[in-house]
Amino acid sequence: MANIVKTETGWKYRVSYKEAGKYKVKSKSGFPTKKQALLAASEMEDKLHRGVDINAGEANFVETFKEWYTTFRKQKKSIENDKHYDYAIKFCEKYFVGLKINDVNRTTYQKAINEFAKTHAKETTRKRHVYVRTRHLIKTN
Repeated sequence: MANIVKTETGWKYRVSYKEAGKYKVKSKSGFPTKKQALLAASEMEDKLHRGVDINAGEANFVETFKEWYTTFRKQKKSIENDKHYDYAIKFCEKYFVGLKINDVNRTTYQKAINEFAKTHAKETTRKRHVYVRTRHLIKTN
């Protein structure tokens, strides 16, 4: 059940849920009307009931990419392939350090690629792009 509260800047919702045996709260504020806050809260509750990981976008971009690589790609193909993923990880560590998945959108990513391309060959830049995009972490909007 969502809790809707009026604040100085608008309306806020709080949804409590249980994760790994502990109660947690997800909240969002700044809604101009109570109806909008209620609608957003019901969407959040719907996601929770469907089992969607509502905290997925709050994970560290680089750490998520590394974890995915070591779990699903490392030593599955060639040594050369692993080497390119290692280069892609270094690229991410340089340009996306401290950023969450939600913070890396197409614009942020393109700026990083453009900066990288200033000092690297076209093919090298293309390979970094291909290997980073295989995980589909970049938000499309």
